[in-house]
Amino acid sequence: MKPFSLLFFAALILALPFSTAQGGKGVVVDQKSIVAAIDDAALEVILAAPLLRSPSVARALKNTYERGVPVYMVTASSTVLDPRSYWGSLGLAGLNLFAVPRVRGYELVIDGRVYFSGPLVALPPTARHTPTYRYQDAALVKEKRRQLALLLRSKSASRMKPAAIVTLMLRGGRK
Repeated sequence: MKPFSLLFFAALILALPFSTAQGGKGVVVDQKSIVAAIDDAALEVILAAPLLRSPSVARALKNTYERGVPVYMVTASSTVLDPRSYWGSLGLAGLNLFAVPRVRGYELVIDGRVYFSGPLVALPPTARHTPTYRYQDAALVKEKRRQLALLLRSKSASRMKPAAIVTLMLRGGRK
């Protein structure tokens, strides 16, 4: 076997566990697909992300909430009032916003049926983003929903009610 072929084969073998770690067949999606899935939500939407900078995702979350579907959003407490993010405005609109010490990735679970992982769940599309994937494997989606629900109920999570957001704004972001 040639050295290049051996290296390629070794890289392929090493990458195999990572490609199936998220439940196998993730499909690369664009932001329009994510927005459409949020718009179609009937039971609940759970979003965890460090920032929410996509106007189309923010609008879809607000519209879904206004239709009576529970929307839960989790972000890092340091980004609740970030002027580049929609967290504060959605929290003021009454959506369920929770702050935790740190959020590491971009994850979205809709109706306990579909899981999205990647930056397009919260950031505007750019050429530099890593891909965002949609997973519909029932076991994976159930586990991701469970993990996000645990994050919402964790002792470190604090519900950011509109009055608390206004107070933070008036204090310049200081508690």
